[in-house]
Amino acid sequence: MALGNRGGRPRKPSALKELAGTTRRDRAVIDEPKPRVAATDNPPIALEREGAELWREMVGELRRLGMLTGVDRAALAAYCAAFQRLAEARRQMKRTGGAVVRDRNGELRLSPWFRIEKAAAETLTRLAIEFGFTPASRPRLGRPARGAGEDPPPPAPQGQDDDGPTLADLIASRPH
Repeated sequence: MALGNRGGRPRKPSALKELAGTTRRDRAVIDEPKPRVAATDNPPIALEREGAELWREMVGELRRLGMLTGVDRAALAAYCAAFQRLAEARRQMKRTGGAVVRDRNGELRLSPWFRIEKAAAETLTRLAIEFGFTPASRPRLGRPARGAGEDPPPPAPQGQDDDGPTLADLIASRPH
């Protein structure tokens, strides 16, 4: 077992506890690093159209939740780059005939684009969980506590949740 790996769930950062309204003094982490809020909303230059568009959407949402700092920039860039690779792999598979292609000898084999798509989807999913972008990971992040005297949110329309569009909705709504 590696040093520092205590097993179990990773600790929830204090900022997320504050956001959820579950902060307790007796369990406060002493000298926890407090990164500064991200200074810019501009996407990294390495991101192309799909990645840059997703970057802008996600930065706005993370900033609204108070969950975006300068140290998150690289992880968010990796998330958006994985989305960009996923979109490109799907376009290329569509152009070249799908996930299974014939090689020079006429043998059927998996398209290299299929492997790229699979790796990008795995990276995207792993980072989505870290950021709380999936329905299953979101409850672990907690929700902001309502202020005193604040009315509860209105009920969501039938068949919808109150968290807005899901990652799947965002991906499905993108032009391919």
